[in-house]
Amino acid sequence: MVSPRKLTLDDLWMVKEIGTIALSPDGSRVAYVVHTLDRAKNEPQSAIWLLHLDEQGHAVGVPRRLTSGTKNDSEPTWSPDSRRLLFLSDREEKNQLWLIDTDGGEARKLTNMLHGVSEAAWSPDGQWIAFTAMAALQDDDDLLMGRKTLNADEKKKYEEEERIRLRTITRIFYRLDGRGIFDRFAQLFVMPVPVADTDLVDPTAMRRLTSGDFDHEQPAWTPDSQEISVVCNRSDDRDRSFVTDLWLIALETGAARRITDGTLEVGSYCASWEAQIATYISFPTMAARCGI
Repeated sequence: MVSPRKLTLDDLWMVKEIGTIALSPDGSRVAYVVHTLDRAKNEPQSAIWLLHLDEQGHAVGVPRRLTSGTKNDSEPTWSPDSRRLLFLSDREEKNQLWLIDTDGGEARKLTNMLHGVSEAAWSPDGQWIAFTAMAALQDDDDLLMGRKTLNADEKKKYEEEERIRLRTITRIFYRLDGRGIFDRFAQLFVMPVPVADTDLVDPTAMRRLTSGDFDHEQPAWTPDSQEISVVCNRSDDRDRSFVTDLWLIALETGAARRITDGTLEVGSYCASWEAQIATYISFPTMAARCGI
């Protein structure tokens, strides 16, 4: 038996944490994220691992590391046929969408979004990928979606202009720790799923479905692959109410319709569209909590 001892700083470098877990649609495998610390580089890293399951859901064999983990690979999302995984990686500076075959092969980058990608969801018919990405109101869509790129000098100039440009603040709730000033908001985009031998989705095939000075988060598809649900605060009085509703965004037109009643903050949700039921975690609005 090993004698107990005090925890030391050296021990902390060895700690591994489990992050996002994703069960394959056929239930045969689970993908999960392992977070570690690189002591030499003094930075966090994360990799995606795979574990096979039997019919009773018990582990079979030993886990296999699927991605390199030299940077941060996260948010695994299964294809409907349980063969491929989407994931986010910052191995090229900003988080972009990558695709990997779980039976072997190298990961391929799918996006080159100007400000990176936040979340992704694969349509049930396997034909489309919905994702959210930050966008500023003044961003040019061609530059935003990678149809037009900047060289090193242009990128430096763009970043400097963004840093020092004049900002007019007209809202009470205009900044947040960890985010800064609300210059950019999470918008919803869609793109076709690439064929097996395509390295990068044609940026001209990507479409932006939302706009505005509010965030669209937690994308999920309806079973017919015709609409995408998101959590969004579109209240006219967003500074006071903080209402977050469930909305459905049409794939073809981008038309939005609200499916909750605007009285709660929806924190997260899980929908059973076949039964026309959406279960969500919600809270009283900020105004109600403050007695306004």
